Amino acid sequence: MKANRTVCFRVRATPAKFAGLFAMAGACRFVWNWATRINRAEYEGWEHNAAQSWLGKQAKPSVTFFTWGKRFTRLRKNTPWLADLPYAPCRETLRFWAKSWANYFSPSHPQRGKPAFHGRERKLWVDFPANSATLKGRWLRLSGIGWVRLSGSDRYAGAKVVGVHLASEDGRKWYATVTYEVELPAAEDNGLAIGVDMNCGQVAASTGDILRAPDVSRIDARRKRYQRRMARARKGSARRARWRRRAVKAARRKRNIGGNWRHETSRTLADTAGLVVVEDLKIKGMTRKGKGKRGLNRVILATGWGELRRMIEYKAARTVAVDPRNTSRTCHECGHVAKGNRLTQADFECLACGHAGNADVNAALNILARGTGASGRRAALELSTAKTRQPNSWAIAA
Repeated sequence: MKANRTVCFRVRATPAKFAGLFAMAGACRFVWNWATRINRAEYEGWEHNAAQSWLGKQAKPSVTFFTWGKRFTRLRKNTPWLADLPYAPCRETLRFWAKSWANYFSPSHPQRGKPAFHGRERKLWVDFPANSATLKGRWLRLSGIGWVRLSGSDRYAGAKVVGVHLASEDGRKWYATVTYEVELPAAEDNGLAIGVDMNCGQVAASTGDILRAPDVSRIDARRKRYQRRMARARKGSARRARWRRRAVKAARRKRNIGGNWRHETSRTLADTAGLVVVEDLKIKGMTRKGKGKRGLNRVILATGWGELRRMIEYKAARTVAVDPRNTSRTCHECGHVAKGNRLTQADFECLACGHAGNADVNAALNILARGTGASGRRAALELSTAKTRQPNSWAIAA
């Protein structure tokens, strides 16, 4: 099975080559803002003309990469400084611009808003397609830049490179994300199943394990302090740039810690059982703005339920998503459903049979039962026939 995998490297180069990367990043920002400005003007004109019935029906402005790629060619011919830079990386910006519009219109992957303008303090980035980047060992040749050295571990050395993304968040350090096309072996199904209950800051498994996310409150507090100091500094000053670099560094550290925890957690779950049963959570609706929900929404998004589920889906042999309703209110011993069963966030005590235990583990057992077709009661799991996965499921859940 072929799949794309990415590896992030630190870029090492001379000051002259870094200056070339900054120039190309500025050109990419210029192309993005140029397309956004013209598209907005054309769309406003189209809306105005659509209101005038006597003008007749007119075609909606196109936002496809093919259309804007041709317009970029004309722009490059009439802009001398843009013509001096490599063609492919600057044009590749419009591919992501068109993809951003496609996500905005797509019902399956909706985007919050239309593509907006990119400011000077935004993260710098340049995308090199496969035909404008060559990787040989730890050396990367970029069109218009030359050879740069990469530092970091590479587990896909020798695989086909399909794209390179270079980014700098603090305006100093550059990182290269290399995308490889690799042949992955199919995940082995060991015949076991495990249920997963996702919570704020932790994940509970039907095995009884609680996988807690690392505490990054101190790093987050530091990031907020740097951001407040940056907001008080004058725009364009060296002091503002210094506080921004520190805030970006803290945010990157927090993001890396969370991503590493999600990778380790998903790998643990995928290695434990061939079938992983998760909740089909509507994260967008759950994190919608509401009075008194800001703190909860931040914790949910910081835990990264959607990213964790995505990692589980490509690491496990099979993944099943079930309806999460009443999983935390149902007793997995007798099947009794009541709001009062859950005494606190962590404690569960059934009002019918008196079963007590961890509320999140109880929910994970109910999720496991729904995903494997059991009724959710312990007796049903123990008495299931050998044709089902229930005996193995209960064996790792006990």
